[in-house]
Amino acid sequence: GMSVTGMCEPDFSFMDLTAPMWACEGALTAAEVLLTYVANVLDKPSAFKFRRISAGASGFVNKLGACSGAMEVFCRCGWTLTTLPHGDFYVLHRVDVPLLRKVRTELSVAIRTAEAIRTSRQGAEQ
Repeated sequence: GMSVTGMCEPDFSFMDLTAPMWACEGALTAAEVLLTYVANVLDKPSAFKFRRISAGASGFVNKLGACSGAMEVFCRCGWTLTTLPHGDFYVLHRVDVPLLRKVRTELSVAIRTAEAIRTSRQGAEQ
């Protein structure tokens, strides 16, 4: 049957593309970063600056790199580690719009759900 924790914790199992990241401690922070990357590419698929992310950038390393599941999803979106003359970058060589749209939807839903849960918990505590 339903356990008490099962009622309180969101079930992200329907998220087939982003499933690997939800077990990670910093999943929501990683989700917000990944959502930004994906949304930028979908908004401007031809803008190379959004498809190239510095592998050493602190925001990337601390927020996305810290969550192995998020890195798995990031790579599944098509970003590949590439050595360019001025450093190592994750480059999205091919933009798979349907895939990125689905990832964007999953991330948005997860973030909204988590925020709703956080808000309801705060309400319960007061």
